[in-house]
Amino acid sequence: MSIQRIVSIAFLGLAVSTAQLAIAQDGADADDLRFARSLSNAFNQAAEGIEPSVVHITTEATVQPTGRTIFGRQMRLAPQIRSGLGSGVIVSFDGGEPFILTNHHVVDNADKLTVRLYDGRELEAQLLGSDPSTDIAVLRIDASDLRTARLGDSDELSIGDWVLAIGSPFGLDQTVTAGIVSAKGRTLPGGDAQYHEFIQTDASINRGNSGGPLVTLEGEVVGINSAILSRTGESAGIGFAIPANIARAVMESIIDNGMVERGWLGVGMGDLDPVVRRELGLSPDEGVVITSVVRGSPAEKAGIEQGDIVVLANDRAVVGGINRLRNLIGLNAPGERVNLRVLREGNAREVSARLIDTATGERLALGVTTYERLGVVGLAMTPEIASELGYRRYVRGVLVYEVTPGGLADEAGIEPRDIITEVDGREVKTTEELNERLREARRTARIGLARGRLFGYVDIDFD
Repeated sequence: MSIQRIVSIAFLGLAVSTAQLAIAQDGADADDLRFARSLSNAFNQAAEGIEPSVVHITTEATVQPTGRTIFGRQMRLAPQIRSGLGSGVIVSFDGGEPFILTNHHVVDNADKLTVRLYDGRELEAQLLGSDPSTDIAVLRIDASDLRTARLGDSDELSIGDWVLAIGSPFGLDQTVTAGIVSAKGRTLPGGDAQYHEFIQTDASINRGNSGGPLVTLEGEVVGINSAILSRTGESAGIGFAIPANIARAVMESIIDNGMVERGWLGVGMGDLDPVVRRELGLSPDEGVVITSVVRGSPAEKAGIEQGDIVVLANDRAVVGGINRLRNLIGLNAPGERVNLRVLREGNAREVSARLIDTATGERLALGVTTYERLGVVGLAMTPEIASELGYRRYVRGVLVYEVTPGGLADEAGIEPRDIITEVDGREVKTTEELNERLREARRTARIGLARGRLFGYVDIDFD
């Protein structure tokens, strides 16, 4: 074979190989393009599905500024109207009447709320209620043909899932940004941090996005955008949304009761030691240890013990720390049952407790006593309580925790934080002694009180 033929065959082989490589590359590019178009289509469908349910919220509040005269005296200036903006999403409770979910901080202290719908209609909104602890508020508008969004199960989210944030950043309606779920169960400094359980996302969130929805590619609302972490006040790729499961529970309570009624179990909680977690075969951040049980509480009645490790609450995994368990318990209404799976000495146990309201639970935890005849709720003074109240020395007596409106104590001028030190000249040092003194009093009683640095008496007429 001639050298020329060998070279020709070699070039032909190279040409074939190059052509095959080009075809392979074209095929890879086509596959990539089809995948990109498929993902883009998923974004399009999710955005188009949610946009009619997203609203722009404008707030107005009247403020009374003050100034000083040339002589230094304080004076009132003309009232001013301050406006704010935010977002919201239209949802329904069990497929019934539509409501608008937004943030508490968007509507807080507003005198007037105006909602602009996707179709351009502007309507005045009514605030049904809000919960500062979770930063959720619920609005109502009088309108027909409202498109409601689907609330998803935020517990089903995984880190890395695609999400969209929709709202009105800087007043720009229906702005859609995309990102992923960066983390779950985040706590932020400030506010009522004990109820924080944020979804973290890198989808761009800015001022005006607050109250808007965080949405999956399936078009389900899994969060309510609430906050960002930034040195400039603008998006730095660290945004936070309130999980939809929390928003749903708060909304239902507000619709039913006008406020959030939290159930109380009566336990102290602590983070589980990583070594113990590994020994029990639990996943990272799974489980919360019970550090204390209040005597007479629903927890004690259910048989929960100090040292128990809670891994399930109402069939929801306790993954994410103390706040996770606190929300799984507290967002159930008083009177409802919470079913827990606990590990005790390595063995799983199922326990069920009927929750009570938080106010009653706090009284139980503090060991307060109700004095119906007098119309007060009190607890025994301790050196620690005296110090917290600012007393330089320990004042023995019974601290007035609550005063019944319209009761005898209220009419006599007794106030919360007063200390009852004596009845009819006889010293009172314990709650039992106050009970005894009041039982012995007949038609009238002279009550000795300490209030700050002041000591005095009030007369009670029991007739």
